[in-house]
Amino acid sequence: MKAILSAAIASAFLLSSVTAFAAADFGHPSPLGRQEEFSWGLGYQNYRGEWEADSEDALTGDLKHNNYWIQVYYTFAENGQFYARFGVANLKVDTPSNLFEPPADYEADYGFNLTLGISGLLYHSPGWGIGPVLQANFYADYETELEGELRQDLGGGTAEVLARCKGWKDINLGIAAQVDAGPLVLYGGGFGYWTTADGYAEINPAGGNPQRYRATVDEKGNFGGYLGMRIPMGRAWSLHAEGQYKSDISFSVAISQKLSAYFD
Repeated sequence: MKAILSAAIASAFLLSSVTAFAAADFGHPSPLGRQEEFSWGLGYQNYRGEWEADSEDALTGDLKHNNYWIQVYYTFAENGQFYARFGVANLKVDTPSNLFEPPADYEADYGFNLTLGISGLLYHSPGWGIGPVLQANFYADYETELEGELRQDLGGGTAEVLARCKGWKDINLGIAAQVDAGPLVLYGGGFGYWTTADGYAEINPAGGNPQRYRATVDEKGNFGGYLGMRIPMGRAWSLHAEGQYKSDISFSVAISQKLSAYFD
């Protein structure tokens, strides 16, 4: 039974960690719209990352998810903007659990997330500028259940693993330079991140007593980088594309609209 629970703990903590997501895109430092006016946009991110837990029994995981969002920007100063993003995302673990025979993948349905951020230019001159971004991401609690046949060397029989992730937060602080290249805006920079959550697991082996465990899960590393571009599409619309590296490479695309373009 101890061997079974040890393997179950490791798999459950891996499952707990899959409810973690990376930061969505940062965008270029300069505001999208004019001062005291709003802009909005729609976006998508394909995220991949590596996660680890503070327990020696917990496995690390290679994770991915698809995040879709709607975003509102408000330009509060000539060179600064606030933004809020409301999204939904699913998730999957590429590395399957080794608890069951055959191995089973971990997947979870779409859940809500909220992003709040502020960005702007500290210095700018014709053709280029540099500025910071501060972004915080908050995620709904997730719950995922997996059931299967235990490996024979773990005693066989069936077992259920119920995992929850609570209090997930992802804080990012970065700085980037942007360059006007004809109609394009190119940008890139580096950032630090702190991403953590509490994972809870309940193990229910057939014929045994339920066992409950807890671990803190974090994304590997604390520093990353990003590169992106904005492509104007007429007076009001723009297309955005960005690549990001944290513990792995992610990418995002978005469209945005400057509402001020209709009030000139």
